[in-house]
Parts: sequence; structure tokens; C-alpha cells
Amino acid sequence: MKNEYKFGQFIKISRAVLLTVCWIDVIAVWVLTFVYRSDQSKTVMIVSVCVGLLVFAITSLCVLEAIRSRFVDKNYGKVSKTDRQMAKALLFELSDIMICGYDFVKLDENDVRIIKDSLRIIARGHKVCKESVGKYLELTELINNSDKRDLPVNEKFNAYVINYVELVKNNLSDV
Repeated sequence: MKNEYKFGQFIKISRAVLLTVCWIDVIAVWVLTFVYRSDQSKTVMIVSVCVGLLVFAITSLCVLEAIRSRFVDKNYGKVSKTDRQMAKALLFELSDIMICGYDFVKLDENDVRIIKDSLRIIARGHKVCKESVGKYLELTELINNSDKRDLPVNEKFNAYVINYVELVKNNLSDV
């Protein structure tokens, strides 16, 4: 995931540079043809060099876009509105599980699925990705190391759930 993020950043920067080159190139053609309009040979040379640069930049942009669409997930770093709404619904279910009581809660298979699904969905967003993935791994380990039918909610588990709920509430406020 880290390499995918770096590659995505490289493509974003490259795209910005190439678009800047395109705009500078277009402006340069316009200004230089106006300045050298009396000298026909210089105008032709300048225009041909600028058009060559423009074609190169546009071709590079197309290649970058093809690479990005092929190798980089288009939704990386973004959480769609549908996913946010689904995560919010899962969050309320998770809150219900937590509110049942701090001394004793029975988590069935469905509760475990809710926790895992909501953490997976939230982990798609770059703002909470690292924290959510960390919490997901710790929760999964905690759940896998205990009996899934009767998981006592200890202080460690409560802290994970409370932190997770707060983290999600803070990052889903725009839904």
C-alpha cells in the first residue's frame, strides 16, 4: 500500500509538471510569435520547437494516465459517499455493541464482522488509514485469540472501540 501511495504521488506531481509545461508552452508560442512576427524563419523555428514540446507533454500525460488507471487504484486515498454512509451505519451498530455494557458483552459472528467491515471501509480513507489499519490488526488479533461466541470486554478492548468510534466520528462528519 505504501508503494502504491508513493507511485500515486509521483504520478500526481508528474501530471502537474506536464500540465504546467503545456500552459507555459502555449503562452510562449503566443508571445514569441508576436515578438518575432517580422522574422519569418525565427517564428517557424520557435513554433515548431514549442509544438514539439506540447506534443511530447500531451503524449506523456496520456501515458501517465494509462499507467495510473492500470496500476493505481482510482479510489486510493478517497472514501466514496456510499462507503462513508455504510461506515456510519456500521459505526452505529458498533456503538450499540459498545453501549451494551462495559462489564460483559457477547460478540457473535455478526458483531465481529461489523467491526472488521467498518474498520476495512474506514481504512480506505488516507486521513485515518494508518490508525485504522493498526486498530484493525489489534482488534482482529484480540478477537482471534479469544472465543468468538463469548468475548469478555476488557479494558483493552473497550479502549480500542472507544478510540475507534471517536476516530470515525471525527472523520465522517461530512456525511
